[in-house]
Amino acid sequence: MGSEEILLDAIPGANNHNGSRLAFGPDGLLYITTGNTLIDSLPQSTTSLAGKILRLTDIGIPAPDNPFDSGIYTIGHRNAQDMVFHPSTGQLYITEHGPRDNDEVNLVTGGGNYGWPNVHGFCEDDVTGLNETGFCASTPVSEPLITWTPTIAPSGLDYSGSDLIAEWTHSLLFTSLRSASLYRLPLTPDGRGVMGQEILFQGEFGRLRDVLVGPRGEVYLATSNRDGRGNTGPRDDRIILITR
Repeated sequence: MGSEEILLDAIPGANNHNGSRLAFGPDGLLYITTGNTLIDSLPQSTTSLAGKILRLTDIGIPAPDNPFDSGIYTIGHRNAQDMVFHPSTGQLYITEHGPRDNDEVNLVTGGGNYGWPNVHGFCEDDVTGLNETGFCASTPVSEPLITWTPTIAPSGLDYSGSDLIAEWTHSLLFTSLRSASLYRLPLTPDGRGVMGQEILFQGEFGRLRDVLVGPRGEVYLATSNRDGRGNTGPRDDRIILITR
């Protein structure tokens, strides 16, 4: 093991809302989610790394075709929780926490503005005190694929493309902390939309933190009942295997 190397520093942080998921994309670049660090002015600022998705080379240099001439790939995020790339198209999806309204699943496009704090969810003036349609008229906003109000606290995210569980093929799977469920979002053929939702295992295992689709299509769930917010059972915490 070699010595540690800092690829990027001076990322703002706070007690909450730090995002902090990392993944290498099919382009070989490193993608990083950052939260708003409880300061709502930062996600819309292209001089701050907070409330963003960052995109770097494997030695920490901003990707040369990034849209903001920096490490920033997208702006306007509150607190993205996880991300997954479609294995064939390379499309990037994320789960994101809202406040008390409009948890989101987003399809991410480079240069996109995802609205926070001026827009919660869709551009539809559904939040008291916000002129969402006015902001969207003056600033192009990338709207989510789907939202939830009241919030469900979406967390881990993965893509299911195997026929092992046939009815889950070509779907996004994500876990939920607050609603203690696994959600399945069947995607449209082009992957740019969702065709409804299915809620699975609701309350059966308690809070669910993460989901992983294995190499054969098997699905692993991680519970999160010992973090001080869940109701701990005698077998918590645990990894659950689903094969059908």
